[in-house]
Amino acid sequence: MRVLPTRGEQLAVSPAFDDAAVVDHQDAIGSQNGAQTMDDEKRRPAGAEFFQRLLRTQLGGVVDGTGGCGRRVMKTANPADLYNMSSLNTMWRLNVMVARMTMAASYTERTLQLVRQAGVLRPRDLDQHETPRQYLRILEQAGVIHRAGRGLYTIEGQRVTENHTIAEACKRVPRAVVCLVSALRLHGLTTQMPHEVWMAMDRKARKPKVDHPPLRIVRFSGDSLTVGIQRRKIEGVEVRLYDAAKTVADCFKYRNKIGLDVALEALRDCRKQRKATVDDLWAAARVCRVANVMRPYMEAIG
Repeated sequence: MRVLPTRGEQLAVSPAFDDAAVVDHQDAIGSQNGAQTMDDEKRRPAGAEFFQRLLRTQLGGVVDGTGGCGRRVMKTANPADLYNMSSLNTMWRLNVMVARMTMAASYTERTLQLVRQAGVLRPRDLDQHETPRQYLRILEQAGVIHRAGRGLYTIEGQRVTENHTIAEACKRVPRAVVCLVSALRLHGLTTQMPHEVWMAMDRKARKPKVDHPPLRIVRFSGDSLTVGIQRRKIEGVEVRLYDAAKTVADCFKYRNKIGLDVALEALRDCRKQRKATVDDLWAAARVCRVANVMRPYMEAIG
């Protein structure tokens, strides 16, 4: 990327770049070979001719160290004066600076767009988009995004729902499935307000190390783990949970953990709200191997 001022204009760069850009014309050249030093007056014609040719073919203007950064000043430039004010090294450094600023702006915009799309974003999610993670910290310091928890970022001012903790949990443990009381809450089949997020994982899976939100991990296996999984979006996060029939059957299977009253309430509400048919409930009961346990309650409800 090059800085190409329009012909007849002068690009003025802030004094912050002057120290790094200005070349000391009093330095001698060729002294390392024992040659005699040459002052500015002797070497100026060749240098001026070189930069005049550079102006015609590449730049169409000059870089001055007397104005604001990126400010264009309508002023006729004398190509021969370019050698006195700057050097090719100055232009190269300026091009690098502009390229870095452009790249940073591109990464910042891309990071912000990814946070909006994801709802809740983890730093590792940026890796597949080849975006440095440091831009999350930059946006956080600018007040554009919010650090919802360790390794979780959301848009500042984003509307938080009552299921926000479930969305965070699914973002931290994407392979787990929301189950039992938390799944009942999502289906509207309970009045319970669990302070933990109930999630099902394979028996051989490693227990996740998550400080927030608090998780309650339940070990499933076989068809009990894989059957009846639904997907829905909560605050932009894909949440995996068991359907209503499977969740009710799981409640009877783990009635000693959550209480039989919670399972019975879920069964009544499920039939009343028509969240699942009788056949669906029987099929889920067979998968969870609680058909005999559920039979008297199913017959009582009808």
